[in-house]
Amino acid sequence: MTRAFVNWSGLSFTPAQWAEPADESEVCALVRRARDLGVPIRPVGSGHSSSPLVRTDGILLGLDRLAGVLSDDGRLATAAADAALTLDFYYEDAEPVGPYRILVGARRVRHVRVNDLIDPEAVRLDRPYGCVLRSPVPVVVQFLRLPGVVALTGTMAYPG
Repeated sequence: MTRAFVNWSGLSFTPAQWAEPADESEVCALVRRARDLGVPIRPVGSGHSSSPLVRTDGILLGLDRLAGVLSDDGRLATAAADAALTLDFYYEDAEPVGPYRILVGARRVRHVRVNDLIDPEAVRLDRPYGCVLRSPVPVVVQFLRLPGVVALTGTMAYPG
């Protein structure tokens, strides 16, 4: 898929391909493809603190969909898995926007400021909104909106 990359500082470019693999085998296939085509491949995180070093005319490798089982306790039949969350925002006077992708490590807390969510576009904090969060594993979410326009979410993967 080809789309423009834009980070919070305004850095913008369009790679030849934007790939978002979901597992290790897809990453390996992308690396082999880049090697076979003789094009560079660059990983990118959320884009919040990115520098011009991420710019590429080859394959941009997004990491947001990577999640998986990290360990397995056969006695309790539970697994510790990362949570690859997606959020969609809904407004009363505009079309929904999303998905915003957030990766939360297994048995970890991830603090996310809603006003830092910028891809696919900045959340419109100047109007009422609702948010739908989806996760492939059970999670516990704490949503807090402070006076003004700052909204915070605290998310903890809950292996259940």
